[in-house]
Amino acid sequence: MATRSANRINARLDDELARRVDLVRKRKRRSVSQIVQESLARYCDEELGGGGEALAILKAAGFVGCADGPADLSSDYKQELTRWLRRKT
Repeated sequence: MATRSANRINARLDDELARRVDLVRKRKRRSVSQIVQESLARYCDEELGGGGEALAILKAAGFVGCADGPADLSSDYKQELTRWLRRKT
């Protein structure tokens, strides 16, 4: 007998929520299962105070990769700031 590794959820959605889920599915090119899993994970993180994985949240918000600058800025930011301040004076 095969073992099931995933749990199954059966939910009823009103017409408006079903329409919104379908829009997200089309825009994000994800399955309904993926949307439900991601949504439930976010909801649980919010309710439990976990906040979710920081990088995933920043990427989803479009924050990661939204600026231009030197590739090593995260490790050399003090030197870069010092150079910038010297040019300013």
